[in-house]
Amino acid sequence: IVGHIGKVFYVDASINGEKEELNYLVNDETVATVDENGFVELVGLGETTLTISNKNNTLSKVINILVLDDSLPTSIKLTTSVDGGFAVSSVLSSITEQDVETILESDVLTRSLSKILLSALGDAAADGTDQIHIPQSVMENDAGVEYISKEELKNILNIVVEVDIASLFNGGDVTELLTSLTDEDVDAILQSKVLNAFLTSTLSNIGDGMIVVPSTAYQDVALDYCYEHSTQEVKYIKNSEVKAVIKMLNKYDLLSGSDISIPLSADNSELINLLEESSILRATLSKIIIDMAQGDGAMIVVPDQALELLGDSKVLKINEFESVLDA
Repeated sequence: IVGHIGKVFYVDASINGEKEELNYLVNDETVATVDENGFVELVGLGETTLTISNKNNTLSKVINILVLDDSLPTSIKLTTSVDGGFAVSSVLSSITEQDVETILESDVLTRSLSKILLSALGDAAADGTDQIHIPQSVMENDAGVEYISKEELKNILNIVVEVDIASLFNGGDVTELLTSLTDEDVDAILQSKVLNAFLTSTLSNIGDGMIVVPSTAYQDVALDYCYEHSTQEVKYIKNSEVKAVIKMLNKYDLLSGSDISIPLSADNSELINLLEESSILRATLSKIIIDMAQGDGAMIVVPDQALELLGDSKVLKINEFESVLDA
């Protein structure tokens, strides 16, 4: 149950589909109250739980209650899942700059928003719908309670004001989102470590995992690990790499179904420039050519002297790319 002070909710509870006499108990009545019929009234800011049980207390259900300040935008839509956790069903789509300032000034709002995001991102990662990882470096701890820092929330909220990033959270088409971004959008998104880590982990899935992300595509920053999995390293993509991939996706028909094809034109100079800018594009298109040389029936030969190391990936030398593309 999520709402503002003064809201009243009716909990329609039953046991095996049959109405029975039930007990209702709110843990903190300064936050919410409940009557014998299941009507819950929100009376104070904060969070608590509602426990519903049968008469002899052999069965029970716990529901989370979160009471938010009236200034929290109503575009945050919340549902209660089976286990009582919170899930974001619509991503802060109408946040304004003034809303951002209001939220960040309130400890109640920032802690509540942090809890909501942690639950939603954690559920998405657990379901396998998205590769969303929360870096440990954005987390803070206060009296044993862990939450996303205000600085990170600010980075997330600031990009929400400018760009509809719903597809990052709801399993949408990341490729479609990428092609809609400007260079300024990319810079704003990647300021958030949560969003940067997400884009980094999903870029390799474009084209069903056929895109190659060599080690040189990552930012040279201090080691960071997942909040959820303390031994799993979090990596951050370079802004220039994302921008180059977006340029490629916008200009060339790079993706064909689940395959990645080498774009060809009468003048390949712009493509060569992109390959020089981006280690991701160079490694990915190199892999296509190298794979064509595999097997007994292959008509292409790629000798070792045509290759060089780019981080941890073998790639074609730029002059070899120029010759192959021209041919």
